[in-house]
Amino acid sequence: MMASERKPATILFIALAVYFLANIAVRLSLPATLELDEAEQIFYSQWLTLGYGPQPPLYNWLQTAVFAVTGRSIFGLSLLKNALLFSCYFFYWLAACQVLRDSRLRIVAVLGLLALPQVSFMAQQDLAHTVALLSATALFLYAFYRIVAAPDTTAYLLAGVAVGAGFLAKYNFPLLPIAALLAVLPEKNLRDRIFNWRLVMAMALAFAIVLPHALWLLQNFDHATSATLGKMTENGDVSVGPISAVRGIGSMAVAIAAFSAVIVLIFVAVYRRSAWTVLKAQSVPIRITERMIALLAVALIAIVVATGTVHVRERWLDPFLLVLPLYLCMKIEAAGKAGAITRKGLLVIPLAIMLAIPASIFLRVTTTGMTGAYTKLNIPFDEFAKKLTGNSVTPAVVIAQDRHLAGNMKLNVGKTPVMTAQFPNFKLPFDWNNDQAVLLVWRSATDASVPAQLKQWVSDNATTGTISTIGKMSLPYHYGREGDRYDFSYAWVTAPKIAP
Repeated sequence: MMASERKPATILFIALAVYFLANIAVRLSLPATLELDEAEQIFYSQWLTLGYGPQPPLYNWLQTAVFAVTGRSIFGLSLLKNALLFSCYFFYWLAACQVLRDSRLRIVAVLGLLALPQVSFMAQQDLAHTVALLSATALFLYAFYRIVAAPDTTAYLLAGVAVGAGFLAKYNFPLLPIAALLAVLPEKNLRDRIFNWRLVMAMALAFAIVLPHALWLLQNFDHATSATLGKMTENGDVSVGPISAVRGIGSMAVAIAAFSAVIVLIFVAVYRRSAWTVLKAQSVPIRITERMIALLAVALIAIVVATGTVHVRERWLDPFLLVLPLYLCMKIEAAGKAGAITRKGLLVIPLAIMLAIPASIFLRVTTTGMTGAYTKLNIPFDEFAKKLTGNSVTPAVVIAQDRHLAGNMKLNVGKTPVMTAQFPNFKLPFDWNNDQAVLLVWRSATDASVPAQLKQWVSDNATTGTISTIGKMSLPYHYGREGDRYDFSYAWVTAPKIAP
């Protein structure tokens, strides 16, 4: 890379580093409570296992490694998320270097990720596994286009790592490399990239990365897929037929439109009448990318119809549409129209987005006193935990009603083990004696009685215990209106007295 090309790229990544550091600072400035995915990471970090539930384990493993350095903390959560997002932008730039000659367009392609709300805005809210997926997808695009442009052993190895990591991030990822391979086949001059011993090596590497979790998945398939199926269908009730097919395809079309609307509008606004001319431009990488997108669309439609899916979420499209900014930049370069999109005046768009995202994340929590639209970060989990653990009775273990509450409790109770009735298979040993009690915690808007699932936990695991105290706390929201409060309940289960 020439020095004239290196300087803009350096400035780009310095700006991105500052942007992600700003997002970390914003998260640390907000209340010490957790979003749902954050709470899951804190909760699951008590175990190191080959599988955790409906999501693959890569992000959990990475988060556990980060916590080994930072401790279980909001800083550790935010550090990993933003580091992975930064890596996504970096790998995407490397991919752009394989297919774009114009260094200005490479930067435009990377900044185009900011115009994808699922990548820029939603990833900073309550996403974890999807963030790992974005990084793995960008790495795969780099390796794939590098193989197409000038294959070498390193490129194939990177592809193997990306495929393995992608599968361990989200189960829908494998559709992408399959579509990519098929998209290359019609190019006679490129078939040697597919029928190549190094591809076998890459597949073997991916298989080795995936194998331990795959064995766990085979033994826990129903547990791993039931929650996802419930999100895709009506409460998990699979109903395959023309009505569900129409609803599912319609939902998919809406999700695609929402995913790509911002960047498409920017493209149309910049090129206007020449937009169609740009879209007609062709090159070998463009043809391959178009086939890949078309194959993915067909595969997604087939899955929607075959499974009776009626709800397609935008974030499920991340590995399939992440290529969109790069694809548009390839079109622009092939049409010889780079001048319009690389005007310095257009830099105001990504800069505005980079300012708006951390500001909006901060304001959506801190302005709820005016709106009354409370977020999970406004719920005073931290105050609830502090008041309980300051009690004269020290908990031997905390049993929470759900994983969100469990994660928030774990963040605030130090080494005390925390489990949840929602996931009874995740167990930890605890020392239950005369000086320590089991603490049950749950949410209670009206009824403060012990929920059935917590009673069942006591029946199964603390049969000799006695529920000696049941209490309720009504605490003010963080940044809440005067008088608005959130209700928690708790109970202490004491061990039977043992004579000295």
